[in-house]
Amino acid sequence: MLKTSKRLMAAVLAVVMMLSMSTVAFAATGSMKVYVDNDYTGVSDAYQDRHDDVYVDSWDDIRDIFPDETEDMLSASPNDDVCLNDWADEFGYDITVKNNKVYLYSDRYHDNPVIDDDDYPWYDDSEDEEPYIRTVKVYRNGFYVSNAAYTYGSNTGSVYVNYPQTDSLKAIFGTTPTNVSTSYQTLQQWATALGYKYYRYDDSVFINNDGRTPIIVMLNGERVNFPDQQPIVVDPGYTMIPVYALGEMLGYDVKWVGGQAQQVNISNRNHTINLYIGYPYMRYDGKWLQMAVAPIVTGDRTLVPARFVVEAFGLNIWYDNSMLTAGGPGVVHIYK
Repeated sequence: MLKTSKRLMAAVLAVVMMLSMSTVAFAATGSMKVYVDNDYTGVSDAYQDRHDDVYVDSWDDIRDIFPDETEDMLSASPNDDVCLNDWADEFGYDITVKNNKVYLYSDRYHDNPVIDDDDYPWYDDSEDEEPYIRTVKVYRNGFYVSNAAYTYGSNTGSVYVNYPQTDSLKAIFGTTPTNVSTSYQTLQQWATALGYKYYRYDDSVFINNDGRTPIIVMLNGERVNFPDQQPIVVDPGYTMIPVYALGEMLGYDVKWVGGQAQQVNISNRNHTINLYIGYPYMRYDGKWLQMAVAPIVTGDRTLVPARFVVEAFGLNIWYDNSMLTAGGPGVVHIYK
């Protein structure tokens, strides 16, 4: 009678927990199979978040993984109902992730192992293996906003929003979406639903709703990292680069003079350029030269037309738009 009552309570608890968990967990592609004492449990949709915790999709998955502990689940109190790490702690299992699989080992397995310890997944300390989770930096309209997204090391195609999604979405978009289906999983899906264009380059994602195309700058074949404000393109197709970042990457001195003319100077041992916010002329070693566009201020950063400044210092610059058709940004190459 008692056993029947416990089973009934377990069934009721399962229904309640399934309903409560529907808004807690989020699924992802590149899912992992789960093994207990080296036996496959049939669960193949486990995934890992940015904190290296392992999650499954449903209460049924938890019961499939721990069939011998079903009755004990009534008195268990995990922090998260679908976090496999929490359940492993409750029932005394070791857990590890290796080679895109989740392994759990019980005490009875350790008492009578079927393989040597050296064969355990966590004894493989190869330093060359790519991390499973990789942080992705996100830039909105040319300005760094967060690293609240990630990609799987084995999946180069999709970027996912960190868990919990509401916090990450607010960090990325500046607000928590209220009119978008929570079934969206990838950052590209969220961006499209919210009216942003989505660009991806390596470990960076650019989302734009200002009509501008993001730009990657390469100096002598190496990517230049901009800490906050990113380069942008303004009509009629000129790349604007933050002046202090430009000076730093070229090894030049940059000085903000300010004043009524809002002047900024860039110099090296041989040349000096005077630029003025909103004024399409620069003074190069004392001589006035006209530019197609004027320096601007955006995101609290002064941006200057890269081509005119770079070529004035005797460097080469060219623009490559070949990545745009594949969903990537434009690329500006600068060679000393």
